[in-house]
Amino acid sequence: MEKLNFNLSFVYTDSRGHIMNFQLDGPVTANELKYSNYYNYDFSMVPSYSDLDIRTYDLIFSTSYKIRNNLSLGIQYNYRYYEDKKPYLGTPENPYKNSGQAHIGLIGINYKF
Repeated sequence: MEKLNFNLSFVYTDSRGHIMNFQLDGPVTANELKYSNYYNYDFSMVPSYSDLDIRTYDLIFSTSYKIRNNLSLGIQYNYRYYEDKKPYLGTPENPYKNSGQAHIGLIGINYKF
């Protein structure tokens, strides 16, 4: 069994954040900022768009087999899951996809010089 190795890891992340209400010191005028007439500087809706409630899972399983002292074969499988509990895009009736998963497989040959 000296030639065979197994590894398993799992990472869970639960993150939350948001921007508090804020106000600028005063109105922005055209003299203070070039091209200001092309933009809307009303930031009152920013806090409602900034809620973050994201969960991720990452499971990694790998194994390697030592063929010779300087040569080994490795296989790895990753499962990744992402979910946003409070997506700011879309509407409740027609929300954008707010979760996803990935299955990743890797095969490698390692050679030590």
